[in-house]
Amino acid sequence: MPHKKRTDTNAIPSVPCIDRHYIGLNAQSISVFESAFSEFVRGYHEDGHLLFENRTALVAALSHRFEQTDFSCEVVNRIFHSKGVIDQERLFLSGRPFKEIWIYFEIVDDHITMFRYLHQQALPE
Repeated sequence: MPHKKRTDTNAIPSVPCIDRHYIGLNAQSISVFESAFSEFVRGYHEDGHLLFENRTALVAALSHRFEQTDFSCEVVNRIFHSKGVIDQERLFLSGRPFKEIWIYFEIVDDHITMFRYLHQQALPE
């Protein structure tokens, strides 16, 4: 199934810093991606252990994504919850979906200050 872009009829409400994160990934732009995150962002695994203790560590860990010209992602659903946002995103390689991820983001002053992977699911080929 090829990657289908969203249309206005199924638009997701905007959250500028989270949207920059997706734009940076899809455009392979490290600077746009970095601009979405606080310098001291914390990233956590599903089980709660710390994966990334700052923006530098996050960018270093995801640097391979910026080299994959056939990689893209899109927001499938967005839920506003308490002081954060939960996104369901779908990841694509060569236009084919391969994984869905649910992520909780906390935002302060238009920067992601914390995120936690809530669930990851490989998609059937």
